[in-house]
Amino acid sequence: MKNKVLSLLIILITAGSCALSGCKKESSEQAQSDPVQVEQADEAVDMNIETPDEPDDNTVADPEEDIYEDEDHDGDTLIPLEQDELDMFTEFIQRVDAYGFLLSEYGSPQDVSLGEVFYMGAGLNEEAANEEVSAYLSATGQEEVYTTCMKLDRQKVYDLLKKRLDCDPGDLKLDGVGVYIPEYDAFFYEESDVNYVKYECINGLDNGYGYELEFKALGECPPGFSQVRTLVTGKNGEYRFLWNESEEYGGVQEDFDNEAGITHEDVEAAFDLLYEEKLSYYEPKEIRFGDELEMTVVLDTSEEPFEEGGEAMYCETLAEYNDWDDDGIQFLHHKVYYKKKGEVFATKTLGWYWVDIKTGTVK
Repeated sequence: MKNKVLSLLIILITAGSCALSGCKKESSEQAQSDPVQVEQADEAVDMNIETPDEPDDNTVADPEEDIYEDEDHDGDTLIPLEQDELDMFTEFIQRVDAYGFLLSEYGSPQDVSLGEVFYMGAGLNEEAANEEVSAYLSATGQEEVYTTCMKLDRQKVYDLLKKRLDCDPGDLKLDGVGVYIPEYDAFFYEESDVNYVKYECINGLDNGYGYELEFKALGECPPGFSQVRTLVTGKNGEYRFLWNESEEYGGVQEDFDNEAGITHEDVEAAFDLLYEEKLSYYEPKEIRFGDELEMTVVLDTSEEPFEEGGEAMYCETLAEYNDWDDDGIQFLHHKVYYKKKGEVFATKTLGWYWVDIKTGTVK
């Protein structure tokens, strides 16, 4: 199945290469004739963030330069990457300012999860000073910091996004980075558990417009992201991300229909089996359905601290559909803590369960 999907994806990429290249050329010509002004007025109003100035140093590539354009061939052929090229992409993706772009699915750069990209600071963070922590607590309404408050300079964040994404950073929802405090022109967040994943590039093609790469995690990683397929453009060790898809989830480029024919009814039936065998000590409060196969059961609600001795906060205990394969349907059992209504503070994983709807086995 994977080979069929990969073949179809290669055909689609080949067919779209010329059209995509044409779009970039037209944008470049327009940029040369008209001064470029980043327009993110709406974002600035919503978040109190002014558009950052252009960087003064040479660490970020100028979009007018051709550092991200590969002119080696015109896209009429697909060229498999040699081992030394795969090694080069392995070295690139293991950088702290790069790996985070593999930890979410997105069909366009604007949809990347900035929370994953900057979860560990992407090499830009520094511990907040006492007065900055006070400003953070005031902005969030918290009484204390539960871990360590970290600071991300706005200009450095903007520069990295400009360097790593094939889109205008002004089109991104920067509130995913952290809490922005204008007084310090920086984002602040509380450092949590480590999410660094060491990836290896195991396969790749040069399709003329960019590089279609397959990465495999070498150790522990978030569920669903042990193997991903990514499209980047660039050269000389500097690359921008265009899209990223999980091979375990089936990929954002494909229709969600699946060969096994899994339906919402199957997910509900699987949860019933799980509940009877493992979770019957709860009295479920609510069931939430989303797009595709999304289903979340609110098993319990409470007021409790995230850590012993901490401030009590609203908490939901959930059983949530997470994945499926030929062996069954997977659920995540976890707790979600909220700073305030709708704003997640942290989560605690309580367990993972696989339910085989054919045999009724729960494990």
